Amino acid sequence: MRRTVRITVTGVLAAVLVAAFATVAVAKEVSTKRYAKTLCGAYQSLGDAEQAYNTTYAEIPADPAGFQAAVATAASELGTKVDTLQAKLTKVSPRVEDGKKISKLFARNLDEVSKEIADALAALQAADPNGATFSTDISTYETALSEVDTKPSDPFKKLKDQEVIAALDDEKSCNGVVTIVSG
Repeated sequence: MRRTVRITVTGVLAAVLVAAFATVAVAKEVSTKRYAKTLCGAYQSLGDAEQAYNTTYAEIPADPAGFQAAVATAASELGTKVDTLQAKLTKVSPRVEDGKKISKLFARNLDEVSKEIADALAALQAADPNGATFSTDISTYETALSEVDTKPSDPFKKLKDQEVIAALDDEKSCNGVVTIVSG
């Protein structure tokens, strides 16, 4: 009986794993021009989401418990936006030699950004809004969030493919996202 249960459990687990791997989406290869537009559009959207968060944050009421709840909602929305952008970037890769690696590089960056936001939010949510150190907890949260763009790896610095770099340089939506220096 035990052996039958063990075989059944193993069989079910194997079927689940096969189904999971079968549904993993493979990144669609696109031209470097289209990839640059998608990539810079995603980072432009991230900048817009950060600005919207900052506007919302500035308008949050000062009472500690209300503040903590409102920040949690706003930060969760920002994190969701980052996750959505990351999912968008994992669906495409530039049609170049290491296109999949390039795609993963940028997706990993947004994953790191999402983790930084989640970690900062978790620390603030764990704080006691009625505690004596809550103002310090808020300062710590604000510092962590202000460093979100600086802590994760910079995928643009790691980018070496000249076709992709040229496409980024040519794409107008990349102007506010990345500066290409020829040299």
